[in-house]
Amino acid sequence: MISVPYSEMTEQERAAVEAFGAEVQTFNVKQAAAILKCSTRTINAYIKNGRLHGTKIAGRWYFVRDELERLIRGDG
Repeated sequence: MISVPYSEMTEQERAAVEAFGAEVQTFNVKQAAAILKCSTRTINAYIKNGRLHGTKIAGRWYFVRDELERLIRGDG
């Protein structure tokens, strides 16, 4: 698992935490690529073709853990 203390988060990462709620773990494109063991280009292709759903905040994509686990299970 990749996690960053709130005090070390970028402004965009803090906005994602606040948008999703403190209980929901969010991941950016780079983190999602590491979890899914693929490139960031693949993540962007998944977004474009609707295979991966996320929220765009301040021009950056964020994903909840359940969405990444859905792809890992092959439900996507």
